[in-house]
Amino acid sequence: MLGKMRTRRGFTLTEVVVVGIIIGILAAVSIPIYLGFLADSQLDLAKSTSEMIGAAATFAHNRGLEASSGDWGVLGISDPEDEFWRYTFDQVPPITTDLSDADFKVQATPKAKCRIADTYYFRPEPPAGKEKWSTDAGN
Repeated sequence: MLGKMRTRRGFTLTEVVVVGIIIGILAAVSIPIYLGFLADSQLDLAKSTSEMIGAAATFAHNRGLEASSGDWGVLGISDPEDEFWRYTFDQVPPITTDLSDADFKVQATPKAKCRIADTYYFRPEPPAGKEKWSTDAGN
């Protein structure tokens, strides 16, 4: 009888529950952190693309070209719309107007897939007292 010991197969219910609790705790901590990184990367994408559009608009302005929103070819770029953001810009003012006086701005509007709800505005040459980046169209 002593020689016929049962061999153990599988895990006990307690072991499975403990592992499940540990996995749940790790997921509860790591998922919000991951989503925060995802939102930050989407905002960085909008900022870098808006800065590129602003640089192209400044270059077009300095060459005396005028463009209205959607005239990407005048700026020398293709439509930069991506998976998360839709971009528009104000009319590029004539060369006789200082770009900072014209309050020219690039608008980045989030699409449904984006984890950010605010629309961002970028000014390549902000007027005195204004920031380059804001979530307020008038700022």
